[in-house]
Amino acid sequence: MVTSITSSMGLGAGFDTAQLIEDLATAQREPQENRIKARETANAAQISTIGNLAGAIDSFASSLKTLINGGSLFTQPTTSDASIVGVTAKPGYSLEGLSAQIEVVQVATAQSLASAHVTDAAAPVGQGTLTLTTGKGSFNVKIDSTNDSLNGLAAAINGAKAGVIASVVKDSLGSRLVIRGGNGAANAFTLVPQSGADPALSAYSWDGAAGGMTRAQQARDAIVKLDGVEIRRDTNSFSDVLDGVKIDLKKAAAGQIVTIGTERPVGDLRQAVLDFAAAYNELETMLDDASAGGLEGAAAGPLRGSSAVRDMRRQLAAIISTDLRSGDAPTTLAEIGVVTLRDGSLKVDTTALDAALLAHPDAIEQFFNPSTASGSTDKGLGGVLQDVRDKLRDSDGGLASAADRLKAEARDIREDRETMEMRADAYRERLVRNFTAMDTRVASYKATQSYLEQQIKMWTNGND
Repeated sequence: MVTSITSSMGLGAGFDTAQLIEDLATAQREPQENRIKARETANAAQISTIGNLAGAIDSFASSLKTLINGGSLFTQPTTSDASIVGVTAKPGYSLEGLSAQIEVVQVATAQSLASAHVTDAAAPVGQGTLTLTTGKGSFNVKIDSTNDSLNGLAAAINGAKAGVIASVVKDSLGSRLVIRGGNGAANAFTLVPQSGADPALSAYSWDGAAGGMTRAQQARDAIVKLDGVEIRRDTNSFSDVLDGVKIDLKKAAAGQIVTIGTERPVGDLRQAVLDFAAAYNELETMLDDASAGGLEGAAAGPLRGSSAVRDMRRQLAAIISTDLRSGDAPTTLAEIGVVTLRDGSLKVDTTALDAALLAHPDAIEQFFNPSTASGSTDKGLGGVLQDVRDKLRDSDGGLASAADRLKAEARDIREDRETMEMRADAYRERLVRNFTAMDTRVASYKATQSYLEQQIKMWTNGND
């Protein structure tokens, strides 16, 4: 409607009032539009930068955690023959002074039974109930017309959930039932038909010494001699013999001594400190760019003057002087040569670091592998950095608060734009109404003028 009106405007006034309306509306809207666009651009840049900083601190903390969890920064146990005994370090334990000799007399094995071969696994095996006795107790295994077959028997045994696994194994001689228990002498089991069962079920019996099935392997405990002291376990993997060490027995080797020792990753620890400083400096550079003051013609950072950036700098800087471990020195990064420069970046005095690694390698290892001893509050570098990350990310933290504030500002800007649009539309409509009325009046005046001019001309001619 407005377009059709403005397209015909100017006919009465004698000039292009439609273009004049557009020019006036644009002149009124443009300054407000520019101000809102500037606010939108700045707000979007700030939100993006806050997101980047949050992602960077997340990445910093998770990368350090991944490095630490990888185990490459911990003193590792060593074995003189990994084909007999494997050893693995457990996080949170100090292996300082670890030295032992192990003889694997016997490895833990599981009892396994095998039946005679049958031609057809679906053929009847006999009906009745068998008693399956394991370390978990006694269980009834019932065979009736619904499961009277080798396959049905295996399924019934498994259904008892007694701690054994039954399967039907097929080879060139036919099919047979195989039953396997858990490792260790305590996991031996028997399978005996109850009174009244079909005599054919005796082919699948074992009373602990004899039966219709053949014992392919006996249930045995692992037997090791640790520094000459005999130890028995029902598993080949255990962690309760040497503090902080998981032992995996690979094979029996009676009479052969395997020596357990340690190897400290001094080179990896040194590199980890250097890598931490490099990652810290990358984050510091991001903070510099985000908060740049825009001096001497340089572009200002999106978060110039932001309290969130100041909070982040303060918490990160505090890490260098925070105790990462308890006990004698060194306890902080500053004590092993990590120096904070005037611009906030870190520099590693490698001479001081190498001296600290030589004098206190166990302490520096605990920076990354904090003690889990009872009552200890050590967090290590990974824990301290994670705390900083969590505080910044917390709903009351600097990054989260800044993000919430910027999101609220974005909503205000959207509302201001809507208000501006409404006012601009109203102003344009008012201009159209006013100029339309003016155009109508001017056209009327011109019509009156033309009429008067005609009358005057007629009068003048009549007087002649």
